Amino acid sequence: MDDYQVKLNDISRKVGILVARYNELKHEHTVLENKSKSLEEQNKSLKEQLQGNKIKTESLANELKLTKLSKAIVPKSDEERTELKRKINEFIKEIDRCVAMLND
Repeated sequence: MDDYQVKLNDISRKVGILVARYNELKHEHTVLENKSKSLEEQNKSLKEQLQGNKIKTESLANELKLTKLSKAIVPKSDEERTELKRKINEFIKEIDRCVAMLND
């Protein structure tokens, strides 16, 4: 009988160890699950920020293009302004001729 008692005590001790280890792992799992949820929320927030930044970057790039274009078009002197007006008038006359040819 003593042999059975020793084996029973050994099994009880091992079951106790297994229960303790199970509780440790369960606690670790809960902690990791909470951390995972937090990281998912942070990831979602960062993706939203990134999308907002992409839109803002595109908007600023378009604004920069328009600024560069307007600076390139705006004449810097009276001579350039006169030359620009002359070219515009030539283009208008050419367009009028093309329209007249299309109407004929």
